[in-house]
Amino acid sequence: LAMSEIALKKYRSALSHIKRYMTFKKKYFKNYRIAADAYFGLSEYKRALLNYNIYFKLVPQDKIDIQIFFRIANIYDRLGQYDKAIRYLNKCKKYRNIPKQDIFFNLAVVYDHKTDYENALYYLQKTLKISAKKEKLRAYIGDIYLKMNRFSEAIEFYKRVLKYSPESQIAAYKIANAYFTQGLLNKSRVYFNKILSFKKHPKSKKKIIALAYMRLGDIDSIEQNFIKAISFYQKALKYNNKNTDIKIRLSRSYILGRYYNKGENLLRKLLVTVTYNKKRSEIYYLMGLLMHRQGYRSRSIEYLKKSLELNPSNEATHTLLSNITQ
Repeated sequence: LAMSEIALKKYRSALSHIKRYMTFKKKYFKNYRIAADAYFGLSEYKRALLNYNIYFKLVPQDKIDIQIFFRIANIYDRLGQYDKAIRYLNKCKKYRNIPKQDIFFNLAVVYDHKTDYENALYYLQKTLKISAKKEKLRAYIGDIYLKMNRFSEAIEFYKRVLKYSPESQIAAYKIANAYFTQGLLNKSRVYFNKILSFKKHPKSKKKIIALAYMRLGDIDSIEQNFIKAISFYQKALKYNNKNTDIKIRLSRSYILGRYYNKGENLLRKLLVTVTYNKKRSEIYYLMGLLMHRQGYRSRSIEYLKKSLELNPSNEATHTLLSNITQ
């Protein structure tokens, strides 16, 4: 019963049943395995570890479920205790019935979280050699290269994904973003538009389409084509109306394009809905910019000071406030 409840993600109920059963069979190893799984499902990792350790003390060697090594490694990974996670994954290498690709991939993930990208790459490359599912691995290798600022190598791996899955919007977005980060705007524009060419594809993702439109708006904003930027941001919002970043970018383009009323209306709506301090700081900065552009010096300073109260390290606010008060 407890096992079926875990399968249904009814972890509290599973614990209740297994604790009752433990009163009759205190040294039955499976009880502790089930309890540990339930605690894991509840994200109570220290209790999960405690029960897994009791399980290992009680279970006969020939009945050890070696998949638990992965689970324990996963717990240590989530707790940020990466060396312990690596130690448990290395234990798995002793067992012939554990697929090597699973061990190597999990080691890569832990090294990635540890920001040891060289070792992450090493194990991803080993996984790639023996795994049948290569596209996701190539994309992950690209992600690691991107974290290392090795853009050309990241793009090479993303392009390999596109070669076999030309409709992959995520791969196209990552290539476009890598070019964008390097300031290669025309190349990035090509791949953002590639995403949009597949927007009617059955596997198309609205959030990726929205991000592609947003980035096209960013490119036009950088090139000071604010009317085109506004159009792209508006299209982005049709695909993801809840994205605050797109709305902030749109309001900025309204201001820089001298559509002051539209900019102010959107910013005031954002102040009602946005609670995260850093985002509110951006919004108050734009309110300050808006007032400054219209010649309202004192109101501009008031908004900029509010921006700094919420985020003292907002450089754009510091720069504008300094220029106004000099």
